[in-house]
Amino acid sequence: MEEQVYVFIDDSSLWIEGQKYRAREQELQDTEQDPRYRVDLGKFLDLVVAKRSVVEAHLYGSKPPPNDSVWKAARERNYVVKVFDRAGGILRGREKEVDVAMGVDITKAACKCEQDYKDDTTFIIVTGDRDFKSPVVGAMEEGVKVELWGWKHGISIQYRKLANESSLFTLNTLDDIASEFSFTSYKSTREACDIDAAKALVFKDIPNGNKSLDNLAGYLLCLKRLFYTTSLPHDDKQYQDVIVAFPKSKPDVVLKQIEAVKSPYEKPISYPTYISEKRQKKPTGPND
Repeated sequence: MEEQVYVFIDDSSLWIEGQKYRAREQELQDTEQDPRYRVDLGKFLDLVVAKRSVVEAHLYGSKPPPNDSVWKAARERNYVVKVFDRAGGILRGREKEVDVAMGVDITKAACKCEQDYKDDTTFIIVTGDRDFKSPVVGAMEEGVKVELWGWKHGISIQYRKLANESSLFTLNTLDDIASEFSFTSYKSTREACDIDAAKALVFKDIPNGNKSLDNLAGYLLCLKRLFYTTSLPHDDKQYQDVIVAFPKSKPDVVLKQIEAVKSPYEKPISYPTYISEKRQKKPTGPND
């Protein structure tokens, strides 16, 4: 029989721990999580499934979502998506039903697997949370193989012990395949008018095109700070001006860093200064 898999994904483990991984990877100095981290869910599923037959795929998360696009992509690929409200009161903001629902579904799936097929069945579980150890062990007691995927810094030591104790359990780190399913989106989703001018600089006369934006982002990475880019129209269509917002840092501190690093770009100016220059250049009418 063809090997079949059931997939169970704890969205917060994939997403929140992924943001922490990306912040560490880029050595960000001003935040512990990189909100620009993005996941290509299709590529991710292809990687962990590895050409096996998917019987069911589940995604579990809480409202509000960290990124609606992940849930949308999951539904488009016929995932069973389960979404729950976050806790209120003293536990406000915490996930309260996600772990229970995922644990129950893992147990139910293990129990309903036909005995003749269990040797050819693998549960792919994406989490590092020790709260799932009991259903993981329960699935293995039913004779089901389990492959657990988690971020290196977010995997409970309980799973590391389990990997040494059972031949049915395989532990994998998402760090090893992150470059194949995730990326960083540096472009801001905000309009220029909505950007906090006090937190932004402008790089002028950047050649037009996404490649130039990517090159600028590559240079800005050396600053090790969270930033977003927004392209602005230029009088010369061959160029663009680029707003770079630093939501967690002061622009004057960033400017000092830029001055200390060899740069292929002209020194940027503050966004308020840029706005002022634009207003001064604006042509006046006969009645002005």
